[in-house]
Amino acid sequence: MKVYIMTVKRRMVVKGNVQLVGFRALIKQTARNMRIRGSVKNLDDATVEIYCECDEVIYGEFKKKIMKKAHDPEDPLQINVTDIEEYKEDWEGFDSSRIKYPFDVEYEDTGIRPLEKDLLERSEMAILAMTSMNKSINNRFDLLSDKYDEFGQSMVRLERDIHEMKETFVRLTNHFVRDDK
Repeated sequence: MKVYIMTVKRRMVVKGNVQLVGFRALIKQTARNMRIRGSVKNLDDATVEIYCECDEVIYGEFKKKIMKKAHDPEDPLQINVTDIEEYKEDWEGFDSSRIKYPFDVEYEDTGIRPLEKDLLERSEMAILAMTSMNKSINNRFDLLSDKYDEFGQSMVRLERDIHEMKETFVRLTNHFVRDDK
């Protein structure tokens, strides 16, 4: 039995907090890991444009992976995708020349040298790494806070128990002192 794989070509316009947060680097790495052809670039209206070609099932997985929601949508340093507009290959303005292999980041300035492009991409990867580290550290602090909260509650209970034992001891002592007189 022969299996036919449906290939799709799409133009995606991603809206939200997607520029200056390492989003293009994330798209490039995700697309390359999934063996997707295409390109990504920033647009002047603060959106990001993606052209891609891949299997229809992989496209669905890719779209899910890039639909990033920020832990704090107000944080200007976190990726926060609010909407993705999709255009099929038969769309009048579809530019097939934007589908490249391997998947790549396009920059407005065509005079950019390879070293400069490499440095730009590395800085975007650094932004992603720092954001990920920050998230990881916050998660660990949350865990510590939970643990210390449990510890704090145990200490409050212990303090209350000691206070009750002290009061009981004082009452017993007073009882014996009165009985002794």
